[in-house]
Amino acid sequence: MPATAETQTLMAIFMARLNQKRGLSTKEFILENERLVVYQRSILNQFLEADIPFEDIHINRIIRRSKVDIFFILMSILIGFFFLAALISKITIPETKADWEIITGLGIGTLISLSLFFLTKKDEIILPTDMYSVVLYQKRPSRQDVDYFVNTLKDRVTTYVRNKYLILNRDLDNETRARHLFWMFERGFVSQQEFEEVKASIKVEL
Repeated sequence: MPATAETQTLMAIFMARLNQKRGLSTKEFILENERLVVYQRSILNQFLEADIPFEDIHINRIIRRSKVDIFFILMSILIGFFFLAALISKITIPETKADWEIITGLGIGTLISLSLFFLTKKDEIILPTDMYSVVLYQKRPSRQDVDYFVNTLKDRVTTYVRNKYLILNRDLDNETRARHLFWMFERGFVSQQEFEEVKASIKVEL
């Protein structure tokens, strides 16, 4: 039976998905009710599957970085230097020994090195967890899609943790509540003001 609009909305609320592909590597991230599920498959059929509870995700330590291969940078600079030197020498001193075939080869080598540099450049988002760091590509399938997924993840994790450890744990003993509060503050789930207010209320109850 086809899903109704209401059912589809509820499914969207409780589950979000991001699929990424780069070269021969594929990644799939699924947000479920209480966890992030990660599937990764790379060249040589290497496979990873991980279920990460929301409590284990460090949303206050997310890092965005650009990762480049230094080898291709050095190769581009080196080959480009010899290309320009040979070209300038040929133009200014026509009788130089440098052949146009060599100059053309150096130019092609420079273009190939630069192409490999841009192809291997990775814009990544590092999501630390208690298990390991989850790596997402910033622009696969698009920056907008990835940003939406990351923001949804942060909102979902924050809501889940606050509901479970700040709102629903009031029947626990004060020592446990205080431990949860300090942990939430350290992870960035409560503000400084909220931390002080809840800590004061716990002390009064003590």
